[in-house]
Amino acid sequence: MRRAGYRPARREGAREGRWTLLDYRDIVVHVQHQDDRDFYALDRLWSDCPVVPVNLAPTSEDLQ
Repeated sequence: MRRAGYRPARREGAREGRWTLLDYRDIVVHVQHQDDRDFYALDRLWSDCPVVPVNLAPTSEDLQ
């Protein structure tokens, strides 16, 4: 998102590093450790929302 020029309106949890929420107003991104993801089961909570696929493959720019 940052490379595309987007900045979150709010960011929560980055200091703790286990669960970070990035609020881009129209899109909310949750970044979690797997055990937290399993415990809170957000996939079930948000199951009626559209899923947006994300390509996590690094670009050549990321590898520099």
